[in-house]
Amino acid sequence: MARVLAVSCTHAPAMHKDFPKFMEKIWKQYRCNKLIHLGDLCNNASASFHPLNPSMPGPADEYKATKKQLKLITNRFPQATMIQGNHDALGPRKAEAMGILPEWLRDFHDLWGLPKGWEVHPRYSEIVVDNVRYMHGDSGRAGQFGAVKTAMSKFQSVVMGHLHSESGVWYYANSGQRIFGCNVGCGIDYHQMAFLYGQKFIKKPIVSLAVILDGFPIVIPLEL
Repeated sequence: MARVLAVSCTHAPAMHKDFPKFMEKIWKQYRCNKLIHLGDLCNNASASFHPLNPSMPGPADEYKATKKQLKLITNRFPQATMIQGNHDALGPRKAEAMGILPEWLRDFHDLWGLPKGWEVHPRYSEIVVDNVRYMHGDSGRAGQFGAVKTAMSKFQSVVMGHLHSESGVWYYANSGQRIFGCNVGCGIDYHQMAFLYGQKFIKKPIVSLAVILDGFPIVIPLEL
């Protein structure tokens, strides 16, 4: 049975500065043996389909900063399973919109200098470990309690990210089974310029991760 550390939405180079050390601390504390990154490893703001803030770094500067910040994770975790999120796929999505063949694009590992031990799955992939389904979440249910609503739709326990301001575990049971939905939160620093769009909202992102021990979830927030 696996002892999974599940994280999502690190959005490098806008990741919270304490998040990699937090990941390492929880990994050791709970004796985890499998890291699953649920997507949006990178932010790719310069490739967004939304209007760009003119004060944001250009594509070249963002790319360099992203690779530098990613090393804070990959140096600690040379092996991982990852599902690409909607932000990870912005490059191919933008290329498709411009009619550029996918064969002309760089491999995701090569693009970001990921270790060979990182197993990367395409966007919308879902993987199952110990009868728990892991997914990014952009194909699931949105809003409050998104993970448990997705679990109810799939008739299976679900762990997902994507929803930055949702973090926690909720259970659902009928006469035949009990399942859970786990929103792992995110690893971002919402004070970064990339997230200025959210400054007006009262509800803020929750910096947290989840540990799933033999199929049972625990959500742990970063200490304030």
